[in-house]
Amino acid sequence: MSAKLETLSENLQKHFGDKIKSLKLALGEVTIEVGAPDYLGLMIALRDEPDFRFEELIDLCGVDYSTYGDGAWELWLAPLRPGGSWLVLKAVVLLLPLMGVLKEKVYTYQWSSMFILAFFGEGVMRAWSDTGLSQQLAMLEVVLTVAYFTSVVLYVRAKRLQLSS
Repeated sequence: MSAKLETLSENLQKHFGDKIKSLKLALGEVTIEVGAPDYLGLMIALRDEPDFRFEELIDLCGVDYSTYGDGAWELWLAPLRPGGSWLVLKAVVLLLPLMGVLKEKVYTYQWSSMFILAFFGEGVMRAWSDTGLSQQLAMLEVVLTVAYFTSVVLYVRAKRLQLSS
């Protein structure tokens, strides 16, 4: 093991001891596991604390965004104003194409691919203008909308090829 990695491991234990569920030194890397409530604070400390001053973190895994889309962003995680925002209702709009998508209607997929671009635009604007957790959630929104759009385009293309053959 390199002395740098051992020093890093010792500093991590010293600063975050009880918050670290596991710490492993293997393959020239330090891998730590922390609980969701401690994740953001630990990432900020790794960036800002004089003992760390990380400029880049690789393979940040296991962040659970399962509450994305149910209003958690606008109500609790990073609301525009204290107490929440009416923007929480935008999640309801996502239900509009649900029945057509479940019934595999190509037309629904087509218009929903255009419809999702409004969420893409919002994500880009908020990723650009917001800070902190709201900015991170906006970046996630961009990734999810691009994934949805790409999936729809590929599905519609495959469906058309299937129908033409």
